Amino acid sequence: MATPAMDGNALASGLWEAAKAGSTAEAGRLLDEGAPVNWKNAAAHGRTALIMAAWRCRRDMAELLLDRGADLEAKDRRGRTALILAAWRGDKDTVELLLDRGADLEAKDRDGSTALILAAWRGDEDTVELLLDRGAALEAKDRVSQTRQLF
Repeated sequence: MATPAMDGNALASGLWEAAKAGSTAEAGRLLDEGAPVNWKNAAAHGRTALIMAAWRCRRDMAELLLDRGADLEAKDRRGRTALILAAWRGDKDTVELLLDRGADLEAKDRDGSTALILAAWRGDEDTVELLLDRGAALEAKDRVSQTRQLF
């Protein structure tokens, strides 16, 4: 648990670990104490707490972080947003939350992959359907394979 004497780095690191573990109560306490919601963990591909929450399929944590000002379009060192990682992991609930909050449906990582491309690559029909229903570009191309076959 955070203490009044914790500095900014300890608060930031603690928030990131709480996001990783899915501890919304601890994350809330750390945010109340001033943890920077958009801190990037250099040791973990530059991921923010929101990106980690998406990677770990923690919708409740993502919602808390967004409510507290997390940058929806923050990218890790590979250029991946929370939406891209949630789609890649097949976490339809978190994908839906991120889209409802205004996530860029066509954001691309450094390989040119979008959320739709990665969800299709994983064979996640439910997430693919959601992304298409929300207007994802079916003709999206990445730099590795140009246009991936979606089905």
